[in-house]
Amino acid sequence: MNRVAETILKNLCDSLVRQGPNHESNIIGYFTKMVHATRKEFTEDNKPVLDIFLRECFEKALETEK
Repeated sequence: MNRVAETILKNLCDSLVRQGPNHESNIIGYFTKMVHATRKEFTEDNKPVLDIFLRECFEKALETEK
C-alpha cells in the first residue's frame, strides 16, 4: 500500500472506530465495504473461497498485533 493511501485509510479507520453511539455500525459498515470490494475484484472466486480468504487475512492481521 502506498504511503498516501495508508495515511488516508488510517485516518478514516481512526474516525470510524472512535467510541460513540454508532461505533459498532461504523465498524460493520467498514467490513461490509471491504467484503464488497473484495467480491468485486476477485470475481473468479466463489463466496466460500472468498470468505475463507478474508478470514485468513483477518487472522493474519490479528497476528501482526501480537
